[in-house]
Amino acid sequence: MRQQHLLLGFAKLREKIEAAIEPISAILKKHEQEIQTLDRTREVVKQRTTASETMAEVSGGRIRTLENQVRILQEQVDDLENKSRRKNVWLVGLPVHEEGEDLVGYLEKWLPNFLGLELEQVWAGSQCVGLGRITMRRSGPDHNA
Repeated sequence: MRQQHLLLGFAKLREKIEAAIEPISAILKKHEQEIQTLDRTREVVKQRTTASETMAEVSGGRIRTLENQVRILQEQVDDLENKSRRKNVWLVGLPVHEEGEDLVGYLEKWLPNFLGLELEQVWAGSQCVGLGRITMRRSGPDHNA
């Protein structure tokens, strides 16, 4: 009887322990599920971070290229603005830096030759007053004699 009484006491104790452990066990299962969800979320965040870092590296190179293009274009715009302020005359087809020291003399030779014209008289000085009468010439660098 004593043994039965002890077994019954142990059974009741076991029930009490299991009843006390059950809420703790439920909490542990809930935490396990939350940890698994957080782990999956962490993996997604890791993948997105890696993708973002890769994109940032690619974008960084592209940004440097675009910045360089902007710098070059800005220099070209500045150059064109400076030239427009000087009121320069640009002669298309005129070789650059071949005039030497005598620009007027060079233009007296080059312009009629380029246009395929003959000038009977050329007046030149610091300012050109008159070019004389222009006649067409049939021979020249662009014309066969």
